[in-house]
Amino acid sequence: MTSMRYFIPFILLFLAVNAQAGIVKSYSLKADLSCSDNYALLVLSASQLSSLIGNNVDEMSLFHMRSQKNNSTENWQPIIFQIDQKDKQGRFIIQTDNKIPARLSAQDELVIRKKDLGIQLDPDAEIFNQFKLIEVKVINEMSDVMGWFYINTMPGQPLIFNLKKRELSYDKKQDTITTRAFKTGFSHSKPFLINFFYWRLAEDKWSDDLIDMMKIRHSGRFFGLPFHRSQDDYDSVLTAIKEGPLRIIRRTENHIRVFWKLKTPVLYIDYIMMPDGFIMDTMIDIPFKISFFFSELETFTTMDWNPVQPEPLLIFNNRIEEPVPVDGKESAAKQAFNTIEDSRFSVQTFNGTFDVSLDIPDNFPVRALLYLNDYHNEADPPENFPGQYGNVGFRTTGWEAVDSQLYHLKFTVCIQKQQNSMY
Repeated sequence: MTSMRYFIPFILLFLAVNAQAGIVKSYSLKADLSCSDNYALLVLSASQLSSLIGNNVDEMSLFHMRSQKNNSTENWQPIIFQIDQKDKQGRFIIQTDNKIPARLSAQDELVIRKKDLGIQLDPDAEIFNQFKLIEVKVINEMSDVMGWFYINTMPGQPLIFNLKKRELSYDKKQDTITTRAFKTGFSHSKPFLINFFYWRLAEDKWSDDLIDMMKIRHSGRFFGLPFHRSQDDYDSVLTAIKEGPLRIIRRTENHIRVFWKLKTPVLYIDYIMMPDGFIMDTMIDIPFKISFFFSELETFTTMDWNPVQPEPLLIFNNRIEEPVPVDGKESAAKQAFNTIEDSRFSVQTFNGTFDVSLDIPDNFPVRALLYLNDYHNEADPPENFPGQYGNVGFRTTGWEAVDSQLYHLKFTVCIQKQQNSMY
């Protein structure tokens, strides 16, 4: 009789758990795929997962199924994921002293690896007896199915990822990012600027530094007087870092010196570092209309390369028939390149390609043109190497029409190593 008294509650608990198990909701989501190589990340908006809004993010766990041969559960595996929370203005929430468990909001982003998508579960799978699942089908821009993953929402499940399986690592002291394909880092004096890049050639062997420095130039008129500013006129401080298994987010606060001790309001720049590239998210929120003080504004955002390349750089754009070689010589192709109004170009190096794009919001009145300065004997202080070696990027105009509201101007750089590379 005593054993029966303990057995009945156990049976009731078992039945209650199994009554909750199974697929409780199915979604079909279109993913944001910033880059598309073998290490690409899929970014999903939590707003598309309405039944998860308000859930404790520390109690979520994600799984995929690779195969279901003989109805086996051996291929039911947890997958690495990351949740990056945002505020209602689309800014990452990087640091908080709030001890209350974080709750998923509609602004948040769920990040997984493209290679972790699996197959759809069989309706008779044994897994349905063990988990309370949300089924997510991921589709691409053409609505083709890319694969499935599953979210377990039963309480008490930990956030699952193995730190040893991080796709990228961060050295806080050196402010460097390392992936299986490359290593890059930031200026210590101006931490909003990338200032070196190495290809990985073998496990412990790296290429020479491919870049001289990242450059920012501003020109125009302030109260009718001409002015020119460079990155030397920036004050920049690294203020927040979020280290996740899939993305590392760095935030800097920046001011630009306009005249004597007069500086612009704070300019926040987030770098979202990924295994196959990065996004530079510049948040522009100036509390006055720029045209009150400035006119004829232009900004040049470029990367100047080092002349140590074992092979010449080639620059591509869809609107030119042939790539432009970086050779320090004047050419009609280079002149034409600087007249193209476009937001994309690529740089091919000896060991891989950099695909660069500029995402300008529809309500942002700035226009972008391509820019290339390739004169090896022409100095352009404050660069480290003399001359301009394939100094390429964007020239943006129309800034005086920018009004007083928050804009996100995003530079995306996808870094793809050659398939026949040594490592």
